[in-house]
Amino acid sequence: MKKILFIMILFSTNLYSQNVDEDMYVCGNTFNDDELCIVKNSLTVNEDTIIYWMVKNLKNPKFEEGIGSYRSMKFKILQDCKLDRFKFLVVNTYDSSMGKGKLVNTSSDDEWIDPEPKNFWYGFNKDLCKNFIK
Repeated sequence: MKKILFIMILFSTNLYSQNVDEDMYVCGNTFNDDELCIVKNSLTVNEDTIIYWMVKNLKNPKFEEGIGSYRSMKFKILQDCKLDRFKFLVVNTYDSSMGKGKLVNTSSDDEWIDPEPKNFWYGFNKDLCKNFIK
């Protein structure tokens, strides 16, 4: 319960649970009014790493050449707490919100991302590691 409460505090003071899947997500709005949600009970904690799922709902549908139009993205993220970096293991795009509907595209990326201080991902992942890695 403490872990779920921590995740809720990470996003912002404008937190809320999704009405449709209230027990599955904790959500907050990003700087551009897209909605970012962590999937509850998706965290896998190892010695120095955390793996979790996130969903991003786009305020406006997005179109990318070669992919098509989509309204949401679902990410499987590997966070390396020892080296303060992360990578997207899976990125799925969907034509409906909350990672539902038709799967438009799926991809993966083997490159590590080293977020700069004051970046959302830097702070989010630092707090995540601090609270889940002993």
